Amino acid sequence: MRYNGIIFDFNGTLFFDTDIHIQAWDTIAMKVIGKHMTKEILVQKYWGLANVDLIQQMTNNTLSKEECKRLSAEKEALYRKYVKNDPSATLAPGVIEFFHHLKQHNIPFTIASASIKENIDFYVSEFHLDQWIDPDTIVYDDKYLFGKPNNYEEAKHMLEYLSGKEHIVQTSITIYFKDTFSTFSEKSYVTFYDLDIIQKNTIESYIKNENPYDKAGGYGIQDGASLLIKRINGDYFNIVGLPISKLNRKLLEIL
Repeated sequence: MRYNGIIFDFNGTLFFDTDIHIQAWDTIAMKVIGKHMTKEILVQKYWGLANVDLIQQMTNNTLSKEECKRLSAEKEALYRKYVKNDPSATLAPGVIEFFHHLKQHNIPFTIASASIKENIDFYVSEFHLDQWIDPDTIVYDDKYLFGKPNNYEEAKHMLEYLSGKEHIVQTSITIYFKDTFSTFSEKSYVTFYDLDIIQKNTIESYIKNENPYDKAGGYGIQDGASLLIKRINGDYFNIVGLPISKLNRKLLEIL
């Protein structure tokens, strides 16, 4: 069988960490409601819920959303601490050998995980994943990964959410030539102006007069959305859609 590439789940696949998550949840539950969080309770009542939703249910919606977010971050920090202090917290048996095998046979692979970025960065550091995987190719859950808006309201929500913040535009490219794979990524950083009255009016005008519906994030830096942007850091053409200069260099190295 020939593999063009492999995407691995991480938690529960490459790293068996369910008990450590339960340990962290137990600490939070004892602190907040004075009761233990066992594996049975977690599976029966809360399995599959996002952290904030779990905390809201556990506390019968008595805490604010901000307090739930703070406790969620505290739980994940505890989890990382427990992993760090557990000598048995290692990659699953056979993972390292398999990663070496894939690397030796030039088969590209990466990780796609529902974990937050802080945990992904921790895994890369703790397990030295960067010896096999480019960390920039790892897909993680930052709760906001915008596709293309379907309607006016979605476009407005995306552009207003991006206002006053820096976001990342990342392109990952794999070149296949003569039975050889070459993978690279390019990141660019875009900062929108704050959501003041000028920004709100510019967003309204942009949605009405341009076409945000065929663009991820609801904007194109090369059109009228440029008026929404305070600054960029990185490759302009990557934000447009393709890091052509870096791609050209990679092609010249290969061909």
